[in-house]
Amino acid sequence: MIMFRMINGVVIGSLVTTQIYAQNQSENEVAVLSTISLTATSNDSSEQTQSYTVEKSKSASRLSLSLKETPQSVNVITHQRIKDQQLNSAQEVLENTTGISTYTYDTTRNSFYSRGFQIDSFQYDGIPTSYVNGASYLDTAFYDRFEIVRGATGLTSGSGNPAASVNLIRKKPQKEFSTNLNLSAGSWDNYRAVADVSLPITSDGTIRSRIVGTYTDKKSFLDHLEDQRKGIYATVESDLSDQTTLSLGIEYQDITPNGVLWGGLPLFYSDGSKTNFDRSKSSAAKWSHWDYAFTNTFLTLDHKFENDWSMKLNYTHGDERANYELFSPFGSLDRTTDATSGSNAIAGFAHNTNDNIDISTTGLFQLFGREHELVVGGTWSQRKERSRGTGWLSSKISMSNIENFTNYNGDYIRPDFNAAKFDSLSSADIKQSSLYATGRFQITDDLKLIAGGRVNNYQQEGVSGITPINFSKNGKFTPYLGLTYNINDTYTTYISYSEIFKPQNYYDKNGNLLKPTQGSTQEVGIKASYFDDKLNLAVSAYKNSLDHVAERDGSNYTPTGASAYNSVDGTESKGIDIDIQGEIRPNWNIYTGISSFAAENQNGGRLNSYLPRTTARLFTSYRLPGQYDAITVGGGINWQSRIYTTATNPVYGSVEVGQKSYALVSIMGRYDINPNTNVALNIKNIFDEKYYQMIGFYNQYNYGEPRSAILSFNYKF
Repeated sequence: MIMFRMINGVVIGSLVTTQIYAQNQSENEVAVLSTISLTATSNDSSEQTQSYTVEKSKSASRLSLSLKETPQSVNVITHQRIKDQQLNSAQEVLENTTGISTYTYDTTRNSFYSRGFQIDSFQYDGIPTSYVNGASYLDTAFYDRFEIVRGATGLTSGSGNPAASVNLIRKKPQKEFSTNLNLSAGSWDNYRAVADVSLPITSDGTIRSRIVGTYTDKKSFLDHLEDQRKGIYATVESDLSDQTTLSLGIEYQDITPNGVLWGGLPLFYSDGSKTNFDRSKSSAAKWSHWDYAFTNTFLTLDHKFENDWSMKLNYTHGDERANYELFSPFGSLDRTTDATSGSNAIAGFAHNTNDNIDISTTGLFQLFGREHELVVGGTWSQRKERSRGTGWLSSKISMSNIENFTNYNGDYIRPDFNAAKFDSLSSADIKQSSLYATGRFQITDDLKLIAGGRVNNYQQEGVSGITPINFSKNGKFTPYLGLTYNINDTYTTYISYSEIFKPQNYYDKNGNLLKPTQGSTQEVGIKASYFDDKLNLAVSAYKNSLDHVAERDGSNYTPTGASAYNSVDGTESKGIDIDIQGEIRPNWNIYTGISSFAAENQNGGRLNSYLPRTTARLFTSYRLPGQYDAITVGGGINWQSRIYTTATNPVYGSVEVGQKSYALVSIMGRYDINPNTNVALNIKNIFDEKYYQMIGFYNQYNYGEPRSAILSFNYKF
């Protein structure tokens, strides 16, 4: 007998083994013909699929839809892809995602961009949270996959930019005992250990747990840069009944890097010529550090009714703590003496908390003789931010220059930060509440309408330096519309429109707070699925717009003495995306994509010229057939177009600096010693491409990482 349940459009099944009997009519005998075993799996986890894609995703609209049925650009970085490519941090995941660019200021500060705008929307298991300051640090060992929706995501995220939303899907406990151990060693004393244990607490697995622990101790190609990272993730899941499941969990990560950069290397000599240091050269002091600790606790209650409806309650609490002491030279180097023209330092600490509650109900209903799907819910969140810093020490105390920068080895005397006083205070209390709804309506068998929206209430109070913050907005509506048409079983076309808004802390010269930015995305495309939905293709064209953007109002100031800003409209980007993700043939996975856009500000100038306009991502892995099936090989290419910006040359004034287009090539190989044990080798930047990771920021630059290798040992039992 084969049993299935349909819950919210997802088939939930179990292993069923049965024998088929045939009766001989003439002899009245019964013979056993065969034994058939069938399994059905859900989209709850990508761990078991060994695929580079997933069957379903809720990240775009909260509806459980296939990627082909979703009228927006969606990328999924699965567990198998993370493992194959050794993507150990959220930054590495995003750097290898179609349409995502990273702007790196130094060793600790990174910003992610999509379609010309900064990504400031992150979610955990579909629950929006405020931007995580240490997002680039997050260890991937705790997550089953990353789902990235590009464009405006106001329906699911609330407030933010029309860039993208990153949804981190946590790992879940399994009903059977399993243990995975990963040990790796790499270039520059890069050592990492991960232990992942799934342990059923009851014999039938109705109560089950999972614990994941990570430890990383590594150095860098940069002189005197060291980094230690520790983390633990623990969760317990209990089936209170056949219809009700309760989950509790906690995630903790602690990052303590030393010898970190604040900025980079001086770009110019005093005679106007450019410097040219080794890639290992660092301008940091050995005592420079930026410590970061992040704790996230969560509770989820999921109940399924008998009428194809379900209800889910989520609560999360996040706690972020950071403290830093940073040093950097500034200005140009004296061509004759090799001395810096100045030095600077800064110190501070921050403590932020997030509380989020989300409750929703999902189900099917009949209307005009057709079946439709609906999600209705509400959210409440509160974020408290507290930070204090010294400000720039060079404006308060005397700081010596570096006399011989070429031979500088990080031995700069730590200044007395306490004497400079921690007087720069910022605080913010942000409350948001909203109601949202999304429906998927079957107009015909092939034509479907997805319509929904979110009504937002937003309130913020606080102070930034000497500028008070007091803003509230109630009843802000952000719509979502999508239309899909199935051309046939393979191809689907779509068109969609989505919005998002973001309050801002800028004032005009009269002391009036500027309106929130208003972002929108118009997108049209075609999607396809091949080989029984194991391979997904998407081609899209879009237009992203952002209005009410703050622009500095010349030399004007607000009544409180802060810089004044004007609100301007007309910032937009247009482009195309092409994505392929999944399985080309058995044991051959591929992820590839090209993203190209043009972006202009309200004056028709190039928006964020320090971002590449075209990027291409490719990674593929293949398990060899036959007697060589213990071997898996793979490789990839990350390519980006030219970037540029302006810097101030001590002789020639404002000059253009940049980085020409370049490609980074990686390869991997894995050998299965037995079904439970394997070793793998990953080599990144195999041709040792030399490139700028950052150039022009405060007339400085940093190089990207040279060729590196990681050897890993994996064991499961």
